Amino acid sequence: MAAAEQKKSYAVIKNFKGLNTKANRTAIEEAEFSWIENAMPIGFGNIKIVKAQTKITTGGGANIVAANTVTALDSANLNGGDYLLAFEDNGKAEYVNITSSTSGNIAVAGTFSNSGVTTAQYNDERIIIGDPSKGLFNWDGANLVSIGSVGTIGITNPGSGYVSAPAVTISPTGKEPTTSDSAPAPGRRSASAAGKIFPTPRLTSAPCKPACVRWPRRKFFPPKPAKRRKSLSASA
Repeated sequence: MAAAEQKKSYAVIKNFKGLNTKANRTAIEEAEFSWIENAMPIGFGNIKIVKAQTKITTGGGANIVAANTVTALDSANLNGGDYLLAFEDNGKAEYVNITSSTSGNIAVAGTFSNSGVTTAQYNDERIIIGDPSKGLFNWDGANLVSIGSVGTIGITNPGSGYVSAPAVTISPTGKEPTTSDSAPAPGRRSASAAGKIFPTPRLTSAPCKPACVRWPRRKFFPPKPAKRRKSLSASA
């Protein structure tokens, strides 16, 4: 006669406390784990299975190889696309768009330092790149701009007939501020919030160059009310 099948029992656990590798396996609490693989406890009754790792390749399935030794490797997300950023020992930087399996250059050799480059995510629209000696840069997936410098310039009248790329030079106009476009005419007065009246500053070109604001020595104040004198009397 066949033996009766053993009755099965199930333990339902919803309070995931995480790993406990110090205690013996038979001594851990009911909600603890001695070993977890491909699972990540998130909260009460919530545990997620980690997806299988996939190999990152180019669009043709080839391995991704950097042109030089990589000193910093970071990941980022731009406009919903996952990126892998590689900063190399010759100052060059390359990217791999994992979502579209495309790759390209962020910057040419000599742009960054050969080590110590870090990145930070700004929303999902750009990456802030910090260089220990060359300052800050931002990259939006297409354009790399040094923070504090000129990025792109819109040309409204480009001309025609060029045989080669023209050289572009950015310089100040050299226009000095004048009385007509920087301040009211000399001699007029303006009142401050405290009720005091000051003459309008006058712009002068000497002795400080190219232009400075010189205040007249005279100051105009409203007359102060006379103080009342108190008299003391003594009664006999």
